Amino acid sequence: MNSDDIKKLRIISIDPSLISTGVYSFDRGHGQSFAIRTRGKDRADRLVGIHDGLTHHISQTTYDIALVEDYAYSIKGSQSLTALGEVRGVVIMTLRQWAVPAVDLNIAIWKNFTIGGELELDGKTKKKWNKKTRDGREAYLSRVHDLYGRTFKTTDEADAYMMFRATGRILLGAAKTKAAKKLAKTMLDILGVKDNERQNDSGSINRDRSPGAGFGRSIEPPNKAE
Repeated sequence: MNSDDIKKLRIISIDPSLISTGVYSFDRGHGQSFAIRTRGKDRADRLVGIHDGLTHHISQTTYDIALVEDYAYSIKGSQSLTALGEVRGVVIMTLRQWAVPAVDLNIAIWKNFTIGGELELDGKTKKKWNKKTRDGREAYLSRVHDLYGRTFKTTDEADAYMMFRATGRILLGAAKTKAAKKLAKTMLDILGVKDNERQNDSGSINRDRSPGAGFGRSIEPPNKAE
């Protein structure tokens, strides 16, 4: 796969969060980002909000593959882990509803290709860019803008873009570690043309994209977003 092949793809990368889920959408050379923000004490309502936000966007584009940030196993506290698990479950379910193949993107892998590599983030700078503080978030977004020429409103959107950028490098053959090579193979297998799929003239993979296509017939598909 080369850079021209990647430019023909439609890729969505998602950084799940109950408060602000970052999304970066790449559509054949054109990218956009947004965050799905939720508020309120009722967690179920907030999860529905994430589902509805993703559904509204995904229903309008035929994505070839989705990248979902994997669990941050360093997170401490059962409540945080539970919330992240629920959000990831909603994200993966929504992608499945719209028949979008998804891969889990290990945090260490994408950060190794971007934050630890291109951004040249050392221990001292990492402390300066602590995204839990306002100054840290601003410094992080400023560095991303300086390096890539892109402006993001939230660090969640910036992270989703960095996930996409790291994936592009992996698909171009930059994977060196066993884990990264395994990820590259998984993605290439998904993007490959199988016997029951064919490429159309635009180079995108044809799949059944009707609502609920990724589920069995016993499950009622969601209503398509207006």
